[in-house]
Amino acid sequence: MSDCHEERRRRDRARRDEVMRLPVLRVRRHGVIDGHDGDILICASVGPAGEVVAVWTTPQDREAVTSATLSAGGASFPDPGAARPVAARITVHTPDLAAVTQIQDLALAHVTVQPMPGDRFLLVGARCRWRPEGPDRNAVLYGADGQVVSEHVLGDGIGHVLATRTGEVWVGYGPG
Repeated sequence: MSDCHEERRRRDRARRDEVMRLPVLRVRRHGVIDGHDGDILICASVGPAGEVVAVWTTPQDREAVTSATLSAGGASFPDPGAARPVAARITVHTPDLAAVTQIQDLALAHVTVQPMPGDRFLLVGARCRWRPEGPDRNAVLYGADGQVVSEHVLGDGIGHVLATRTGEVWVGYGPG
C-alpha cells in the first residue's frame, strides 16, 4: 500500500475513533402522526412545549398549496400564495392527537406552522412578493376556531419559523 493510502487510512481511523467517543443521545419513539381519511401532510414542526403541530389537506388540494411558477428557461419558483384557497386541518400531537382545528380557506403556499399562546396557530408562507398595493401578507394567525385573527408580513425566503411559549416569533431566512 502506498504512503498516501496508508496516511488516509490512518486519518480515517482517527476520525472514526473521535466520533465514537462523542456522547450518545438516547432517542425514543413518541408516536406516529397520521392524516384523516387520506389527508396529505403539508408540513409539521415541533412547538415550544415539545408538541408536534401538523398541517394537512386533501390529495386534490396538495398541488394548490405547493404551487410553483415555471419560467420560460425551465426554472421553477415557489409561488407566494396557494393557486386557490383550500380546506386544511391543523393537528396537535402530544404525542397522541390532542387538538384539531379546521381551516376553511388556506391561501398561503409552502407553509410552516407554529403553535401560539391562547390555542392559536401561526401559519407562514415561505415567499412574499411586492405588489402595487404593498407586500403579500405571508403570516396568518388563526384562532382555535379556524378563523383568521390577524395577518402580517414576514418577508421573502423564509426557511424556518419557531415560536416561544410567550408568542415571540423567530424567523430564519434562506433554504429550509
